[in-house]
Amino acid sequence: MGAGAIIGIIIWSAGAWLTFGFIYAIRRDERRGTGSTKASVNMTMIWCVSLILIPVFGISPYHLLWAFPLGYVLGLLSLIFPFSILSILGRVFWRLCCIGIDWEEAAKNRQKYGRFTELLAGGATPEEAAQEVQQENIAPKPKAIITAQRLTYKPGAYSQVLLPDGERVFVSVRPMAITVRRQILAGFFPSSLLWSFDVPFLIRKVSAAGEPGASMMEIVLHALESCQSLSDVAAHLDAVAKPKLLLIINGSSV
Repeated sequence: MGAGAIIGIIIWSAGAWLTFGFIYAIRRDERRGTGSTKASVNMTMIWCVSLILIPVFGISPYHLLWAFPLGYVLGLLSLIFPFSILSILGRVFWRLCCIGIDWEEAAKNRQKYGRFTELLAGGATPEEAAQEVQQENIAPKPKAIITAQRLTYKPGAYSQVLLPDGERVFVSVRPMAITVRRQILAGFFPSSLLWSFDVPFLIRKVSAAGEPGASMMEIVLHALESCQSLSDVAAHLDAVAKPKLLLIINGSSV
């Protein structure tokens, strides 16, 4: 092995060490809650691709001497169009870099960092801000209860509901049933049937729904308000809404 080849290995090894250092920094910043910038992610992605291309295509490692500075420049330019197209691939690279991160813990750290910067902007010293954040973390404030929201609503006919987990469901009064389906593609299309309740008599005509169809639909909607996720819909409606619906069918007051 000649001196040129040895120098090439050293150049590639130095580039790999620098690239993995930036990958570690991306993971560290995401865990801390400070977050990583698009420029640094795109730059690291270009460096990583350059390192892979060298052994795959047998390219001289000396090309890294211009590829790495070019990656640095392109990373900075990726904040503006048309270089911002790099961020599409950069997003995928970022996800690969962040495999295994505890996102719940990262979200808590992001809230702490946000509170820390707020205190600094308010005139607190870094030591005072850190102490205040630590005290708030020891005795956290109770979280507000998030309820489902009605996005569309036609009394006695249908309603689209947004659950706290971001999923959407569609409640529909059928001629002899009430159904709840999952909505996909931002709520434009119905998907799988999550829950249904059959009624032994007509509760909706072609033109409009009347009693008891309207009151039955309200019972289902009120039950969904306390439902937190899509996976809880069926069990929650069976426990909360179904007993009240059965009372209506049996002719009893709710």
